Amino acid sequence: MSKCIYCERNNILTKEHVLPRWLYRYTQNQDIQLLQASPDKFLKVQQTIKDVCQQCNNGVLSELDTYAKGRYENFFSNFVFKNQTVTFEYEYDLLARWLLKVSFNSARANGGDHDSFLKYREYILTGENRPTRMTIFLQLISPYIFNEKDKRKVKDEALKALGYLPPNFTRISRLDDTASIGINKDNYNLIRMVMLNSYSFYILIPSDNIKSREDWKNELREFKSTKLTKEVYKLLPENKSISLNASNVSILDAVKHHLKSNEDVYKELL
Repeated sequence: MSKCIYCERNNILTKEHVLPRWLYRYTQNQDIQLLQASPDKFLKVQQTIKDVCQQCNNGVLSELDTYAKGRYENFFSNFVFKNQTVTFEYEYDLLARWLLKVSFNSARANGGDHDSFLKYREYILTGENRPTRMTIFLQLISPYIFNEKDKRKVKDEALKALGYLPPNFTRISRLDDTASIGINKDNYNLIRMVMLNSYSFYILIPSDNIKSREDWKNELREFKSTKLTKEVYKLLPENKSISLNASNVSILDAVKHHLKSNEDVYKELL
């Protein structure tokens, strides 16, 4: 018997998938970026961790995965092109708890700062005590449309025929590990990105350095001023849907530094 990372009861521990098994099935042809300690590494295996009891794993956490599966099938699985508008439907707390769960899983599995998540375990399990001033932004990443020069350079015939580089990408990362986002990480207790194809979620929770609501508003304005995050939409807990326009940020803009770091992997395509 060992202590469950979520409920802290002494119990028989089971394997918890970092990402739910259904998501690995949907993304079996993708390179999945989950490694916090090595942010330029990609995985194709189904990562698991064995620190969750059966009651949590097969109960609440499974229910969150089921909710997210519905969002994936109806929304996340679809690529969103520039000039396209999407009405995204969501239950704020269910979505937020799932995003925190998979981020917590990734941090534990890959040597990240999982201690930052410990105070949010009750919220993940029960939906109670939502983190104070937690903010979730959503950005729609569009495909990169090839120009004539690109078309001459693309080596993959199927990709050339498609005419664009799709945002066929799954990524969980700490934003303070992303050089292209200029932030003061001391102002954040938690700052994570979960990217599911076109849908890029930013989960932000302030640190104790932020003393007032106005300080947090100023920090969020600073966050949204960067080139890669200026076209984000804030999800509000009281709403059930939001109308979103695809951003001018393409998948090439969003993961350019990853492509450069993995040039040997992608040179066969581009």
